[in-house]
Amino acid sequence: GQPLTWLTRRVGWGPMASLGMAAANAERQAARLIREEPAAMAAALGLSALAWGAGVLEYWMSLRLLGVEVGWVEALSALTAARFAFLLPLPGGAGVLEASQVMAAQLFGWAPAAGIAVSLVIRARDFLLALVGAGMGAVLYRFSLFPWFSKRERS
Repeated sequence: GQPLTWLTRRVGWGPMASLGMAAANAERQAARLIREEPAAMAAALGLSALAWGAGVLEYWMSLRLLGVEVGWVEALSALTAARFAFLLPLPGGAGVLEASQVMAAQLFGWAPAAGIAVSLVIRARDFLLALVGAGMGAVLYRFSLFPWFSKRERS
């Protein structure tokens, strides 16, 4: 079946036509991948599970370092709330991450400050990774390791 294609056809709203074509194309490609390349699909699912596992471990360790007694189910639930916060159509989560973590903290009986603290840890980690990526890009650009960038300077 193609549930996204079916859904976009049922909505009947103008922009849904192009979205429906994209959904149909994506669903066809996913079906082909599952049928013709099951090993690649299994590898993708395995890597995704590994990434989620590492994310839950990182989140759990962050809370433990902040002094919060937390179980794996609580950590996974609170991390899921954080991930959903990033899916909202607001620039950078604009306070939604912090609100989701305060709500998760209250739900699990932690101090609300723990939610704010773990939000700050997440924001600091993301900023640090962005800074490292920008620095690596600057270094690679400067030393012309990307030849298509340096062509502009020679012209």
